[in-house]
Amino acid sequence: MLSAFAGLIIAGAILLCLPFATVGAPLNPLDALFTATSAVCVTGLIVVDTATAFSTFGQIVILALIQLGGLGIITFSVMVMLLLGRRASLVQREVLQTQKVGAEVGLEPLEIGKRILAFVAIAEFIGVIVLALAFMRYFPFDIALYHAAFQSISAFCNAGFSTFAGSMTAFSGDAFVLVPMMLLIVVGGLGFVVVIDFEGIFRRGRRTTLQTRIVLATTAVLLLFGAVVFLLFENDNVIEGKPLGEKLLASAFHSVTCRTAGFNTVECYDLSNATLLLTMLLMVIGGSPGSTAGGIKTTTAAIIFLTALARLSGKKEPRFGNCNITGRSVTDAITLTVIVVIFIVCVTLLLQVSELGPTAHSERRGAFMELSFEAVSAFGTVGLSTGATPSLSPPGKVIIILTMFIGRLGPLTFFTLLSAFLRAPRYRLYSESVMVG
Repeated sequence: MLSAFAGLIIAGAILLCLPFATVGAPLNPLDALFTATSAVCVTGLIVVDTATAFSTFGQIVILALIQLGGLGIITFSVMVMLLLGRRASLVQREVLQTQKVGAEVGLEPLEIGKRILAFVAIAEFIGVIVLALAFMRYFPFDIALYHAAFQSISAFCNAGFSTFAGSMTAFSGDAFVLVPMMLLIVVGGLGFVVVIDFEGIFRRGRRTTLQTRIVLATTAVLLLFGAVVFLLFENDNVIEGKPLGEKLLASAFHSVTCRTAGFNTVECYDLSNATLLLTMLLMVIGGSPGSTAGGIKTTTAAIIFLTALARLSGKKEPRFGNCNITGRSVTDAITLTVIVVIFIVCVTLLLQVSELGPTAHSERRGAFMELSFEAVSAFGTVGLSTGATPSLSPPGKVIIILTMFIGRLGPLTFFTLLSAFLRAPRYRLYSESVMVG
């Protein structure tokens, strides 16, 4: 499964190295591998501009990598099983359950795969139609359709690649373009469990699961919080002097895209440090389980917040609505968050060493924030950058490549695969409390 995912990246890198994949000189192997990894991992970090450096063939290769990567390692393995007519292995079932797919909706992996493929096709097709109508105000029909198809797939898969130089900055005030893209990003980041759950509601009148309720509530809170804070922090900065409607649109778009998508209507290097810090927080949280998004996921952030709230109010278990959250979920959320924080700190440290070395802070002010932002963006498979990506050294690019790959698969996937080969101890040790705080 992992080898198939890595093989897709290598195949994409080989195709991007072909002379007719680029405009001008061919990509060097490392840049091709970086671009292929970013596309398959639906990250969006780029070392060369997608709109100007690649030919139509190269852009189509990137789009195909985005589509396959956006379906995810879980769905990708399900597709292979569908083609080969195989049943899911024990390890594959464990990964599905870890990613909250299948265990929450009570479906077999093959049935999940079929429904996912159908939903992706319908959502992206609607996105193409709506965006094509919007782009036809700027381009002839065939060009508008091409841009619409690329943007629709990239937005739904939360990839952040664009056929426009400067991402979506040219459409910063166009709601007919940005609103459909925001909807595609949000729907792609909700997770297929939520989609299947809604299907059960409409078909059989079944009530929503706890996970769906947490995902929807947390997503709404994060979107509103991000938009309001961006508006406050940037009102006298990058959106200063713009009409109120354009300010609100820019704030909403940044709040949506910074959690996982990577498109931008304003340049990140012009944002204030406070906004960059907020953006990094949202990038770490990311989207929802079983979706095209990265990060620790909305459910993890919600569980940790609810656990802290419960302990402060003297309750033993976190609660959402009239339902308690299991201790297993709390343990998983805390474990995942600790692993992610340690991993991001290690990546940031490696980038500081590879890019700055012994350089004094006074000689490269701002570099720490740029590289930290890069590390978080790569792990969260977001794709936003303050401009550090193209200037990374070869070791720095390798670090980001590995970070994008691990961030896309998720730490829990690795732990689940590892647990399949480890035996749980058959004994219990003496327990004792330890003071904290």
